[in-house]
Amino acid sequence: HGGKSEWGGGDVRQVVSGLVKFIPIEQMANRRVVVVANMKPTKLKGVESQAMVLCGKAADGSAMELVEPPEGVPLGERVVCEGHEQDAEAQLNPKKKLWEGVQPTLNTSPECVVRFKELPFTTSEGPCTVKSIANGAVG
Repeated sequence: HGGKSEWGGGDVRQVVSGLVKFIPIEQMANRRVVVVANMKPTKLKGVESQAMVLCGKAADGSAMELVEPPEGVPLGERVVCEGHEQDAEAQLNPKKKLWEGVQPTLNTSPECVVRFKELPFTTSEGPCTVKSIANGAVG
């Protein structure tokens, strides 16, 4: 899937995902999702993607669900984890492989809350969640 996404404050970015096998395009339209916005832009299927959509993944790989912020969260609000509220780098240095180090520690709780290790992804309105994938991976 590919399309333009509004980020709040009038900022619009191109986002491309490889979710077509799991999430119909109709379910992506006008959907509030959580993204990694400070990765180096990369081309997917010849189209530049300026962010990565986060999804929960079932342990057996049979299902994926979008990570969603709670209702009422302003567009573009940064997600934080307790104890890790420091400012993020404007763009991750791909040579440092930071995402590759963090991604394996992302998971969903038994209650479908998205976490970094055991710390919930938190917004001003509460934690980010997936619909039904408990004890899954996130990427």
